[in-house]
Amino acid sequence: MIDPGLSAASAAALDDLLKGAVIPESVTVFVFRLTADPHACDGELFESDCAKTGTAGGNHLVEARFSFGGDLAWMRAVLDAEENLRASKLRDVHMMRTFMFAHAVVRLFFSRQSGISPDQLNFYRTELGRPGLRQLDGAWDFNISYRKGLVAFAVSKKRIGVDIECVPAGVRHADIARRFFSPEECSHVFNSEIDQERRFLWVWTRQEALIKYLALGVDAIGRHDVLPSRIYLPGHRACDIETISMPDYVLSYACEV
Repeated sequence: MIDPGLSAASAAALDDLLKGAVIPESVTVFVFRLTADPHACDGELFESDCAKTGTAGGNHLVEARFSFGGDLAWMRAVLDAEENLRASKLRDVHMMRTFMFAHAVVRLFFSRQSGISPDQLNFYRTELGRPGLRQLDGAWDFNISYRKGLVAFAVSKKRIGVDIECVPAGVRHADIARRFFSPEECSHVFNSEIDQERRFLWVWTRQEALIKYLALGVDAIGRHDVLPSRIYLPGHRACDIETISMPDYVLSYACEV
């Protein structure tokens, strides 16, 4: 059940989005574009954007735009004490809202799946850092990624990892590519002067999605070649990597075959 702190129209729109978009036998990726609008109703989900759904690699992509007003009480009520504490330590208000929204959406989704109040869900991390939910252990896998103003939430019945990056990224992409990427991946980035940053993000998000799928640290970036669409990993089942490139973001997800 959506928290009553949301306006009724927004609650209904977000509830419909979360319950109606997931296809059980595929990957569903939600992408939320977040904006701060002091004139918006708090937690306003723009229904016109809720219709932006499509497929990517046989899976399901759902996009929506969410506008914040001034009151964040509905998200504080959804999150647990640890998440609220982590949010309070973020000095950038836009990053704080993004963090809170990302974790609130996960809780709202699994609250609907389990029938348990969002703030009572018991999330944990494995020794390797992968997130899990005790009340639905093994039934779903999920992963989140967020940058200021963008949230990606991927959910599947199979193991999943996701990464999203803003365009423009505002990083020294050439230096990063030469440090972390294989010669073949660098060739993919630098073989043309056009859209180098976007090609860099194509590789980078695939690397990030893979290491989140494997529950490895950032130091593992570059350990595996991510140019193929299917990756074969020692000790793991094969995984497929899909990349979605939009005008304002690049997103990749890795999913168990």
